[in-house]
Amino acid sequence: MSTWNHRVLAHKSKNPNCEGEVYFQIHEVHYKKGKPTSYTENGVSVGGEGYAALQWVLSHMQECLTKPVLDVDNWPNEFKGEFILKNKAMKDEKVILASDKASASLQTVKGWVSSTGRFFGKDERAARYAGSTHKKCECGVVFERKFYTKCQECRNKADTERYDKFEFKEWDGETMLCLYGSDEYFSDADDIEYYLTDNDLEPSDLQLMHCKPNHFTEVTGERWDEIMPECSDGKLPSVLVDALEKLNKVIMDLPPASWCEGKFRTEYKRF
Repeated sequence: MSTWNHRVLAHKSKNPNCEGEVYFQIHEVHYKKGKPTSYTENGVSVGGEGYAALQWVLSHMQECLTKPVLDVDNWPNEFKGEFILKNKAMKDEKVILASDKASASLQTVKGWVSSTGRFFGKDERAARYAGSTHKKCECGVVFERKFYTKCQECRNKADTERYDKFEFKEWDGETMLCLYGSDEYFSDADDIEYYLTDNDLEPSDLQLMHCKPNHFTEVTGERWDEIMPECSDGKLPSVLVDALEKLNKVIMDLPPASWCEGKFRTEYKRF
């Protein structure tokens, strides 16, 4: 009866610059009457048709690490080199339980501790940063340290400089607009007027950007490539191809699913 399993095989490097070096790979090894007779030409990879299949492959690969390594150059005998010695050392490793006295000892440790009580060892810089509540901006203003490297005024100035670098494009009164760097969108002039009134702003206060549409994407047969058999050459059933063509026609005729910030800045003018 023929059987197989995963085993670690020792190979001698064929690279002339690495003469005498040995590397290890996991292969599928086949047996007859319990004796190794052959192995796959190349090392095996982790693959499968689902999560359970991947778990099965990984568990068997891990199991093969507990078995003797086979020597390709002295097939099918066991490899007698360093890998086996390391394996043996792992097997002979002393077992220490958490309840054992040897598992831990009380030591006096010196190091930097932040104002929040967190220990940082020798890392003074990290301890001081973690223990601080405020930060000094490059402009000299002291501000609350959160996630920013600059104060509010400097951040606003930097945002304005970045906004002004965008190419300007007149608004046609119909294209969807949004506020730069925010999720505030406007579909028409009325939306903008409501926003100005609610926030007591003037049109010149707004950093407006043209929006670009997010369309529904077409469905292609590539989404099933991973489950298609090799003998199919990737060809889908004709009934599915026809259905995809009809579906994609519907998708192409749909309005935008949503909008996002574009690459052109603009302005709102009252007439």
